[in-house]
Amino acid sequence: MAKKERIWRVIPDYVGKVTIESQKKQVVLTNELSQEQLLDLAKDPIALGFLEQTTLTEPKNGEENQ
Repeated sequence: MAKKERIWRVIPDYVGKVTIESQKKQVVLTNELSQEQLLDLAKDPIALGFLEQTTLTEPKNGEENQ
């Protein structure tokens, strides 16, 4: 059975186009951020509007993505 994992990602229309500023820190929203960073940003109601949670399915051994 394929492994499924819930992950956070930036909504495609906003990748690299939005900067969130809080506590004297600026972060450009991109999917290059770690899941830990995206999870932390998802706690901010403003940042949450630019993020989505999705399911990543990893194929089991011997299977390829189609």
